[in-house]
Amino acid sequence: MNKLKLFIITFLILLLTGCKPHFNTSDYLKEKIDLDVSKCIILRDNDDHNIFGLGETIIELNCKYDKENIEKQIKNYNKLPLSDNLQYIMYKEEKDEENEELYHLAKNNKIPEIEDGYYYFINRYNKRELKYDDKDIFEDLSLKFTLVLYDNKTSTLYYYEYDE
Repeated sequence: MNKLKLFIITFLILLLTGCKPHFNTSDYLKEKIDLDVSKCIILRDNDDHNIFGLGETIIELNCKYDKENIEKQIKNYNKLPLSDNLQYIMYKEEKDEENEELYHLAKNNKIPEIEDGYYYFINRYNKRELKYDDKDIFEDLSLKFTLVLYDNKTSTLYYYEYDE
């Protein structure tokens, strides 16, 4: 009986703090970005969104065994480099007046800077009006976006969600 209580409490803590992988990563990405990654190898799948929906999701996939299929599916993605705004958010290291680090989300999530590849961006700030460009991203009250990066050299796909 004590083991059952411990299991239930542990499960609830993990669920409420958001520390959970997706039950089916392939289905999740198919639903979110209409990408079939069923033959890719999951290297990392972490979702730390809390009960209020704030947090980050990072999924890293090795797609070397399905490279041709993935490259067909992402042919309409943008060619790297990232736009100036996305480059700033993902890789710029800066501190504010209180010495708090701003952005450089890629470094925090161990996403390397990719030179040869593609990216796909969705601004999810206003769910009724999804935007596929980032030109007004700093005008929103908070950042809510999805960024997919694909590295041609390593056949690695990174799926990243950010909700502040």
